[in-house]
Order: sequence, then C-alpha cells, then structure tokens
Amino acid sequence: RKRIGDHWIVRRLNDEPNELHTAETFIALEIASLACFGNFYGEISWFPRGRDAFIYPLLPQQVEPEFTKSGWLQYKVLFASGRSEAGQNIAPTNIVHCKWRPTP
Repeated sequence: RKRIGDHWIVRRLNDEPNELHTAETFIALEIASLACFGNFYGEISWFPRGRDAFIYPLLPQQVEPEFTKSGWLQYKVLFASGRSEAGQNIAPTNIVHCKWRPTP
C-alpha cells in the first residue's frame, strides 16, 4: 500500500502541475471547476520515459466520459467547435477526474 503523500501526482500538484500554472493557480482552477460544473478534468501528459508528467486542466463542458461497446471507460474531449465528431478519445490512465458531490 502506498501513502497518498508519496504518490507522484501529489508531488506534481504541490510543486508545479505544468509549465503554465503554479500550484496555487492550478488548485484555484480545480476548485472553480468543481464549484461551477461539479467535475474537474486534467489531461496527463507523460514525459518521454513515463516516470513523471505534467497535468493540464481541461474545460469540463468539453469532456464526456463514455463507455466503449466493450465496456471500457474513455473520455471524449471535444474540440472548440463542440461537435461530437470532432474530438479526441483519451484513456482513463491519462485523465485526472475529480467529482464533487455536495452532501444534502
């Protein structure tokens, strides 16, 4: 079993999620996305050797979780046009998905 503090994603989020955002601005984006849409999505962009990665926030209104015919989860990321046929399928291993469900 691994402690959550030892996970690479925790270190990445506490240090520098990507070259465009500080940890503080990234967390603010995550909180705003959760508060406004109930979901936060981030795309994991792996470094060449696959040991570390940057995480880039995605617009929640452009991400659709869906199941393939064989039952596998994938995330369809729509391009700016919003047309469902103009998108990219991303495997769940390359997505950070946080969901907020307020308690009644």
